[in-house]
Amino acid sequence: MFDRLKNVMKGMLDKGVSKLETPEILAQMGETELENLLKQLKEATTEAITREKMLQKQQEKNQQDLEQWVKRAAVAVSQDNDDVAKQCLSKKIELEANGKALQAQLDEAKTSKESLKQRYAEIEEKLREYRVKQKSLVARAKAGDAVANAQDMMSSASGKSMDAIEEKIRMKEARGEALTEMAQNDQFKNAEKQMDVDVELMALKAQMGANTPKLIVQEVDSDKKEE
Repeated sequence: MFDRLKNVMKGMLDKGVSKLETPEILAQMGETELENLLKQLKEATTEAITREKMLQKQQEKNQQDLEQWVKRAAVAVSQDNDDVAKQCLSKKIELEANGKALQAQLDEAKTSKESLKQRYAEIEEKLREYRVKQKSLVARAKAGDAVANAQDMMSSASGKSMDAIEEKIRMKEARGEALTEMAQNDQFKNAEKQMDVDVELMALKAQMGANTPKLIVQEVDSDKKEE
């Protein structure tokens, strides 16, 4: 019974229990089960004792009847009445057989009674021990349940914390990637702008290079005209 209760309470910690299966209720159920078993054993023991006493009375009555028939047979013999003596002795033989059967039943009843009495004493002692240990078992179950709940809360909290940390890391990584992409875009735009400036400069230089000889020629012609 104690092992069964321990297994039930251990199962409570491993799997969880409903509100209707508290340690107190389970402990009370165990006590009630022992009390019911004790009650059944008490009734069975009472019946066994009653049967034994009835068989004893039947055995005593059978023995008394047997002795009476023996006396009657003796009287019949003393009166030279063999027929009556034979009838009395025949009845004596029947009672002897009946006595043997009753004795066998009586022996069986005694064995059953002793077995039931022993079992009753064992359960009675277990019930007494159970009542002593009941509070301790309930306290241990509550303590174990509290530890399990605390561990569940810690595990849940740790899981949430880790999720939050991972989420922050992912956000930072995404922000870093976004900044990198923006910086690359800015560099590309700057490079593109610089390229446009270079093209403009080359075009300007080309244009100026094409116009410079004409200016020189014009200046030379002007000098000649002045001469």
